[in-house]
Amino acid sequence: MTQPKTNRIPAPLYAAAGAGELALQQLRKLPTVVSDLGTKVVADLGGKAVVTGFELRQKATETLKTANLTAAGLREKAVPTDLDLDKLREAATRNAAAVLSAAEAAQERALVRRPERPFRTRTAPRRQPVRHIRRDPGL
Repeated sequence: MTQPKTNRIPAPLYAAAGAGELALQQLRKLPTVVSDLGTKVVADLGGKAVVTGFELRQKATETLKTANLTAAGLREKAVPTDLDLDKLREAATRNAAAVLSAAEAAQERALVRRPERPFRTRTAPRRQPVRHIRRDPGL
């Protein structure tokens, strides 16, 4: 049997709609609450800590300028002006040759220690031939 078709809206849907409506009401109150709190803060602090947008912009501009000057000074210290590329190339070539000779020596020492087996290999165990057992006809 089929169940009768109903147009009943489930309770959780009503709960979600109610929560959304409550949130909307609270959001409508928000601008007045913010302005009230702003005037209360100004009254409590007596204008000591109140900073305008212009003052904040001015402070940010000054900070940006000092940061740029500091960055420029650090760049000058980091990159020496008397950079000799020929010396760097020569040192890199010398170091590469030293690394290559050390690697060759290590490889040679490894082969001298084990001249008969330079690489280890695993061998499978030998199989034993299958022996056929003869039955005794007297059994």
